[in-house]
Amino acid sequence: MKKDIEQFIDKFKKFNLSKEDLDTVISNVKIMEFKKGDDVIINKNSCQGFIYVLKGNLRAYAISATGKEITVFNLNSGDECLLCANCITDNLQLELNLQANKDTKILLLHSSYFSVLKDKYPSIASFVVELLSIRLASAIKVMAQALFTPITQRIIDFLKQNVTNNQIQITHEILASHLGTAREVVSRILKDMEKENLIKLERGKIIILNL
Repeated sequence: MKKDIEQFIDKFKKFNLSKEDLDTVISNVKIMEFKKGDDVIINKNSCQGFIYVLKGNLRAYAISATGKEITVFNLNSGDECLLCANCITDNLQLELNLQANKDTKILLLHSSYFSVLKDKYPSIASFVVELLSIRLASAIKVMAQALFTPITQRIIDFLKQNVTNNQIQITHEILASHLGTAREVVSRILKDMEKENLIKLERGKIIILNL
């Protein structure tokens, strides 16, 4: 636990915080753990603050009025999350959910502390803008792909980006959620790809043959 917190504190040392403020961070940072499939943050208003991912993976996704999901970005080990924190701005009307894609451990600094630091240190305010830009660029890319890239190509791109040892542990339903489409559409395209010997389908698994 001490090593985890030290890793988090190293992130803040570059902002040249006063000893008092650094002690405040040390005293108030929390370690939180989630199992695969756990919902981490329900929406913007329930977000508690600045997140740093120690290990695992978090999927940030939006839900449409019809209940369809689409992945906006992923957070891996070493990534920070501010877009899901209400400490950025009260006027940012985004509702994103966070879900653990695998067993995940994060460090969290409550927004009441992080907001004070952001207002006090210009370097932290600049850091917030930089991270916000990265997340918005990712969101714009995802939306552009959803609008202009054929779903077959989006599935191929997703498989290539997430393959490990020539396979991906994923269901058709979860894959559809990542891409913001229907499970039936994903299943049909995957079966066509299997007929073309591009992939092999197994229960909860996709084996990559020739993509």
